[in-house]
Amino acid sequence: MDSLAKLNQVKAWDKRTTILFYIVSIIQRWNSSLLDVKQELPFVLKTQSVMGYETALQTLEQQIKDVHSTVFAQSDRSQTGLDLPAKESEMGMFVLNATLRLSELQRASESFRSKFKEVIQYLAQDESTEPARLFRSVSLFCNDLEVVRSRLQKTEKRTFRGGGKKYY
Repeated sequence: MDSLAKLNQVKAWDKRTTILFYIVSIIQRWNSSLLDVKQELPFVLKTQSVMGYETALQTLEQQIKDVHSTVFAQSDRSQTGLDLPAKESEMGMFVLNATLRLSELQRASESFRSKFKEVIQYLAQDESTEPARLFRSVSLFCNDLEVVRSRLQKTEKRTFRGGGKKYY
């Protein structure tokens, strides 16, 4: 996947045309729908922002455990008859609801990791590949592809108007 970025760096014999530009020009000519990669992968590009949540999820888990311990320890110390048990207090209910929501997020995170592992295997990538690295590579390639596609369209317009040289 990292080699996709190199397609836009390696120049052809004329020292101007990149390999990516050449490939895109051929695809544009014969089957332009293949260049709609960005539209085919909308969730991949959005997934980059999800990756930072793993650490936040772990931090949140620890914080909820700390609050849980504090609330239930306080409840045990103040059983005077007037105080509600921790499970029935607002704070106790908050902690229990937060714990349930956290469990849901952890299950979703585990599901994501499992699906990511399948994607890695499908793409024949090293299993130690970090999701952020893979998604960054895909995102950069999609952006490069769009830039080259735009450049190609401008070149074709100039060629059509001026009757000049084509690159494919």
